[in-house]
Amino acid sequence: MKLTTKRSYRTRAEHQWSCSARILDRLAVKRGLPQAIHTDNGKELCGRAMLAWAYAHGVKLFRIRQDKPNQNAYIESFNGRLRDESLNEHWFVSLVHAKTVIEGWRREYK
Repeated sequence: MKLTTKRSYRTRAEHQWSCSARILDRLAVKRGLPQAIHTDNGKELCGRAMLAWAYAHGVKLFRIRQDKPNQNAYIESFNGRLRDESLNEHWFVSLVHAKTVIEGWRREYK
């Protein structure tokens, strides 16, 4: 039983990594390849497929240290503002309601 669980988990994780690589391929067509990508330690950007994609395209990967959120200050600032100005201010009654409110905040934030 445990082998099946581990195998299905590995398949799910590998699927996330390959999806990330496919999304990056689509972005590269629209915007070009970056020289480097700075990521947190999320599993979707640290897997074998992501490493293989970066190597194949000549993109350097840099991981942010877990104990140093200030290395990613822009996204930390954005997350804090989203949480303070939108998420903490509303009680969402449905997914549609949440999407509508957050989209309104996003338009105002830009």
